[in-house]
Amino acid sequence: MIGVILMNASIFGVFSYASDYLNNVSNMSWTVISLVLFVYGLANIPGSVIGGNLLSKMPLKTAVAYPIVLGLLYVIMATLGTNPIMMAAIILVWGVLGGIGAN
Repeated sequence: MIGVILMNASIFGVFSYASDYLNNVSNMSWTVISLVLFVYGLANIPGSVIGGNLLSKMPLKTAVAYPIVLGLLYVIMATLGTNPIMMAAIILVWGVLGGIGAN
């Protein structure tokens, strides 16, 4: 139970600073940031479907792999944060992971 709370806290905690990070580190305009975060939200939809399928077929592997993949994504975000194109792609993947985590 605490693990689930911490995973959701990491998603929403990072999300709350995403726009400032994308503006200050990735040098994206506010218009592009709005679009990228909109795509993040849309990516939650297929992520939710994928998450449901993964949890139905292999719940333990999914539950173990999810925080590892999410942590690796955060490391990649920090490493490639200055590249706006890479960050847009990473945000898309992060949106899918957000949908998976919502299961």
